[in-house]
Amino acid sequence: MNATPMSKALDCINVLVVDDQDCLVDLLSDIVEGLGFSSEVAHDGQEALEKFQGGNFQMVITDIKMPRMDGIQLTKMVKRDRPDVPVIAITGFGNEEAGEDLRSEQMDGFLEKPFRIAKIEGMICEVLRGYNLIY
Repeated sequence: MNATPMSKALDCINVLVVDDQDCLVDLLSDIVEGLGFSSEVAHDGQEALEKFQGGNFQMVITDIKMPRMDGIQLTKMVKRDRPDVPVIAITGFGNEEAGEDLRSEQMDGFLEKPFRIAKIEGMICEVLRGYNLIY
């Protein structure tokens, strides 16, 4: 079977999924993998930063409110080291104004909990296309 350019792009996309709620991090990981990407999970910002620095990730999806290091601090560290890696923020404490604040913190996307699976799938693909990581 010949691999298409899209499948080649999919094969190399590794997403770091970060949330302190086990059920949500598992759901997000399943969504990412359902799109054909690989994923790795972390349960707080500090664990995520350690994995990010030791791994090869093309995207980060992070909760904002977490112990040890929140998603905004994590995003700043990710963007400092790798500005080419898109970050999507997910939070249960948000509104449109909060979304604008998060975009000013270098977030590439923002979703408020609860979210629809189709919405997060669409945002992941839209952000990856914006970075020319998928076709």
